[in-house]
Amino acid sequence: MLLAGSVILASSCSIVRDVAGFAWGGSSGGRPGKDCYTQFGERYCPMVSAEGFVETGMASWYGEKFHGRPTALGETYNMYAMTAAHKTLPLPTRVRVTNLDNGRRLELRVNDRGPFVKGRVIDLSYSAARELGVVRHGTARVRVEALEPGGSPEPVIAGGAHTYIQAGAFAYRDNAVKLYQRIRQAGIAGVYVRRKGNGVYAVWVGPLGNERESGRLAGRLAALGIARTMRVSGGAPPG
Repeated sequence: MLLAGSVILASSCSIVRDVAGFAWGGSSGGRPGKDCYTQFGERYCPMVSAEGFVETGMASWYGEKFHGRPTALGETYNMYAMTAAHKTLPLPTRVRVTNLDNGRRLELRVNDRGPFVKGRVIDLSYSAARELGVVRHGTARVRVEALEPGGSPEPVIAGGAHTYIQAGAFAYRDNAVKLYQRIRQAGIAGVYVRRKGNGVYAVWVGPLGNERESGRLAGRLAALGIARTMRVSGGAPPG
C-alpha cells in the first residue's frame, strides 16, 4: 500500500498539494468478485459488473508522488491522464464524474484502487481533479456513474487448469520481461510472460503442486522484493 504524502506541485499561480491519500498499486485488478483484498483492516471485493452503478460521496485526488508508479490494473499512473481510482469497480471501467458543488462533469477511466480514506469514494488524477475544480480545495462532493459494465474478460483456458503465482502485471511487455529475467536470474524455474485478455502482460510462476510449495515460492519471491502477488489459474504452460 502506498501511503499518503503532501507533495507540493509547482504552479505559475499558486501552490497546490496532493491530498489524495492512498493510491493502490497492488494486485487487486484481478478477477471481479473473486480477487478480494484487505486494506487497513477492511476487506474489498471487486464488483462483477458496474452496470447501473451510481454513487455519491467525496472525491479526492493523487498526483506527483504516484506519477510513474504502477496502478492496480498494471498500467503506469499518469497524473495528466483522465483516470481515477475506485475501491471496487471492475478495472477498467469508464465512468462519468460530476462535481455537485459546481456542476462540472467529466468522463474518466478507472484503472486503479483507492482511496482508502473513510468517507471518500473516488481518487481523481491530477488533471481530472483540475478539470472538475477539485484541486484547490482538495476534495469535493461528486456523483459517480458507470457508463459500461467494466472489466475485461480473461482468455478462455484450454485443457486442464493449473495454479500459478502472478508476480506482477504490466501495460508494456518490456517491463514484464524485466521482471521475468529478474526471477529467472534468482534461480527460480517455471517463469512465464502471459498476455491477458485485458491487454496486460502478466508474469506467472509455477505451476504449483501444493500449499507447501506455494508458500515456499511466495517466500522466495518476497525475498526478491516481490511481495504483492496473487494466485491465478490457467493452462500449462501459459502462452
